[in-house]
Amino acid sequence: MPIDKEILKNKLVEELKFVVAKLGKVPYRKDFIRESRIPTSKKEIEKLFTNNYTGLCEKAGYKAPKSGKVETEDMLAEYHRLVKFTGEFPLTRETIDKNSKYRYSLFKKRFKGLKNASKEYAIKYRVSSLAANNIKTSPKSTGTKAQVSEKVDRAYTGYGAEFIVTGQLLSKGFNSNRLPIDTGIDVIAVNKNNKLFLIQIKSTHFISPSQSSDIKLTKSSYENNIDSNVYYIFLMWIKGRSNEDYLILPQSKITELIKKEKIQTNSKGNLYLIKVYIEDSKVFLNEKTDMCDVSTYFNDWSVLT
Repeated sequence: MPIDKEILKNKLVEELKFVVAKLGKVPYRKDFIRESRIPTSKKEIEKLFTNNYTGLCEKAGYKAPKSGKVETEDMLAEYHRLVKFTGEFPLTRETIDKNSKYRYSLFKKRFKGLKNASKEYAIKYRVSSLAANNIKTSPKSTGTKAQVSEKVDRAYTGYGAEFIVTGQLLSKGFNSNRLPIDTGIDVIAVNKNNKLFLIQIKSTHFISPSQSSDIKLTKSSYENNIDSNVYYIFLMWIKGRSNEDYLILPQSKITELIKKEKIQTNSKGNLYLIKVYIEDSKVFLNEKTDMCDVSTYFNDWSVLT
C-alpha cells in the first residue's frame, strides 16, 4: 500500500533532522540523499515540497545551504573519503559520479583534469605511504591489472623522486619547491644569488649495474619548454650502490644529442627515449661514444650555477 504523501513528507523532515544531527550541519541535497536512511531522490523531493529541497529544509526549521564556491581543501578531503570508502586509487570518473558529493566536472575544472586531482591528493595525503593492502588500483576499460598497478607504481616513484631532488636542492642551499600543476617543469629552485632554475625530474632503476631502464621524455613537454633553459635531473637507483645517484644535465646537452640523432623518439613520435650506461667509471646516454659521454654531469651539482 502506497505511503500517504503527508506521512512521507513528515518522515523526510524527521530524517533531515537526523542527518543534520549526524553531520553537525545542514547538508546539501545530494549529501542528504546519500546519508538518508529512507530511500529518496531529487525527483521525489521536488514532488513533495514546494521550493524543492529548500522547502524540505524550511519545513524542518533549517535554512538550506547556498551552493557557493567549493574550497579546494574540501574537494581533496572528499577525494580522500572516496579512496577510503571505495579502496580505489586513483579514482575513476565512474566512482566519483556514483559516490561523491561533488560532480566529476567540478574535479576536472578545478584541477585541470582528474589526473592532476589524483596527483594533488597523493601529495597532500602522502598516498604512497598507505599500506598496499588498503588500496587497490582503479580498473580501466583496457589494460591488465598488472599494467594498471605498474602505472600507479610509476606515479609513486615519480612523486617520490621529485621530493628527493627537492630535498637535495634544499640541502645544497637552494630555495626549492615542487610545482603543483604538471607543465613539464617539476621543481623551481633559486640559488643564493637569486638565479632561478627550472627543473624537470626523471627517475630510473637500473636493470643491471651498467644499464638503466628507459627514461621517457615527453616530446611536447621538451618542445614547449625549449626556450626556458630547463635543467634535467635524472635520479638513478643503480644496482650495487647504496645511495641514489644523479645526472644534472643542462637543456643544451639534451638538445645537442637530439640534433645529432643520438636521442630519438619512440615509434609513435611522442616520447624521447633515453638509456643511461655506465662503463669503466664513465657515464653515457644511449651510446657508449665520446659524443654521448656525460660523465662530467654525474653527481655534479655545480652544473646549477
